[in-house]
Amino acid sequence: MGFISNKIFLFIAFFFYFCKKYDSALKYFSRSVKHNEPPNNKIINYNRLVEKTVDKLVEENNISFEKVDVSACNRKSLILATMIFDYGGHTELIINYLKYLHEKFDIYFYLTSISGVPSKSFAPVKSEIIKKYAKEYIEPEIKNTYIENIMNLYNYIINNKITSVDVLVSSYDVIASSVLYLLKKYTNVKILYLNHADHKYSIGICYADYLVTRVKDGKAIVPFLKDYKNLVSLPFLLDNKVKEYDKKLFSDFKSKYNIPDNSFITLTGCNKYKLGDEYFKLIKKILNYNSNIYHILVSSVSEKRKKQLFNKYNFPQNRFIILDFVSDFNFYIQLSDIYVDSFPQGSALTLVDCIKNSRPPVIRVNKDNPQKSFEEYLYNNYELNCYTTDEMYKKVIKLFENKDFYKDIQKEIRNYFIKTYNTDDAIKEYEKYF
Repeated sequence: MGFISNKIFLFIAFFFYFCKKYDSALKYFSRSVKHNEPPNNKIINYNRLVEKTVDKLVEENNISFEKVDVSACNRKSLILATMIFDYGGHTELIINYLKYLHEKFDIYFYLTSISGVPSKSFAPVKSEIIKKYAKEYIEPEIKNTYIENIMNLYNYIINNKITSVDVLVSSYDVIASSVLYLLKKYTNVKILYLNHADHKYSIGICYADYLVTRVKDGKAIVPFLKDYKNLVSLPFLLDNKVKEYDKKLFSDFKSKYNIPDNSFITLTGCNKYKLGDEYFKLIKKILNYNSNIYHILVSSVSEKRKKQLFNKYNFPQNRFIILDFVSDFNFYIQLSDIYVDSFPQGSALTLVDCIKNSRPPVIRVNKDNPQKSFEEYLYNNYELNCYTTDEMYKKVIKLFENKDFYKDIQKEIRNYFIKTYNTDDAIKEYEKYF
């Protein structure tokens, strides 16, 4: 379906381009990228298509540019994002970057608004946290045209004498890509691209001075990045402290959902597109093993879809609990005993949150599509890396039955987290580039 949608939107984009409707062309180039499957090779040069369209828009609107040199300016950083959420790990990256570096230099925050949805709809909590640390928080009017948003962002960067743009945008964000193109063409503003969705094809990465991405042994996992020489591997900038909760909160939660105090709770939290048929069959098998096992799925699932799942898989309804996303996922991690990672698409930052809280994640390694699993965020030969659902099932049951094995894994993952994601060391690494 994604491949078909990609081709349809690309055709529409070219149609508008040749009709000289360049704003609409940009819109559909964006939608085409959004539906693009991760390519083994770049067949279509989306960056060049966006560049040509932006050049036409600039010419059409009689916009002129002067060369800008920021090398003598005081250090100022702008975090550029497409959208933020109260859930998930990507917005947490922004918050932690601001939290630990905002006192060292001014950091501005800017949303491109290409999503068409105001941030307060999805991030009423975390948008306020960002505002607390950022020098300024900018969210343009959604009703603006593409060229208006592009030039407003570009001029904001120039007028505020920003020296580096730190990019955490969606893979299809043509507003961000257009501005990066103009910055590269007319300025020496440093561009650092945090390719947090590197399991997808992303536009705009070609303009990066440094491309912060998932690398293993210095080589990109995603095929279309294989020729890039500016890859940088940085640890996540995380708060090492484990949040403490009143134990009554856990007991109240268990009471509300009729979960016994001595139960064994498994957890998964992710967008629903990451879960396939095999995942739900695995959870059913785990629940059927012992009546004292409960599973919590944190995801955005409609009531209709919940009924479909229970009818199809015949889960024990009182032991398979589906909850909506929350701003504090750590509560669910600490409430649970283990984390069952989503598949066929894994969840990256969640694994790090789990080991921070000493909760063992059971992972399905995807050998055919390495960009879909994130086992490299854990140590080599991690005991709970699995290659089949049957192996995942056996590991979950072993953790349930063997308390010594469970405690050994807890100790190993916590030690690995402290060693690998030490905040003080990470800050020093970030300061080299940002």
